[in-house]
Amino acid sequence: MTTLRSFGSSPESARSVSNRQLLDDVRRIHAEHHKRYGSPRVHAALRAEGRTASRGRVERLMRQHGIRALAGRRFRPCTTDSRHDLPIAPNLLKQQFSAALPNTVWLADITYLPTGEG
Repeated sequence: MTTLRSFGSSPESARSVSNRQLLDDVRRIHAEHHKRYGSPRVHAALRAEGRTASRGRVERLMRQHGIRALAGRRFRPCTTDSRHDLPIAPNLLKQQFSAALPNTVWLADITYLPTGEG
């Protein structure tokens, strides 16, 4: 009976205190980076701050507490919206790509880059 009583009132171990503090830092870094950092990047950020912990320990704490990096979505350009009642521009070129005089035919192409506006 004395063993059970002393077990319940024992102070928290140094490793447990260290894990709790490390977990607080992991959660802070994870949140600061909009939940996009996984264990390798969280570990690198901890090292940049001067904290020493192995990557495996960071990985284990993140896994045990359900801290996961959000996966980025693949960019997919929206090229055409044909569901409108606007007038359609006429095809003036009619598949003839050679011009008789300079500055009579201009062509352009669009490169699709992801932007904040979509």
